[in-house]
Amino acid sequence: MQELGFTATIAAPFLAAKEQVTRALAAEGFGVLTHIDVTATLQAKLGEKMEPYEILGGLQPSTGARGAFRPPQHRPATAVQRRTARSW
Repeated sequence: MQELGFTATIAAPFLAAKEQVTRALAAEGFGVLTHIDVTATLQAKLGEKMEPYEILGGLQPSTGARGAFRPPQHRPATAVQRRTARSW
């Protein structure tokens, strides 16, 4: 299967990196439609502690309606953000 995404590493604190990603999406015409705090959800539901992990679901209005009905791997601009250092 063809890769449709990419990985980028940002050398910044978690919240600063999240702001950078949000600004980069906006610069390309995307807004953040959904925000899933995976860390808080797993802590609340399972009592599991983990590094900060969030999913930002981006949407470009001009293509959003078409993209919403595509298979998940073809949907536009889903950003997964994780802290890589285990300093929590």
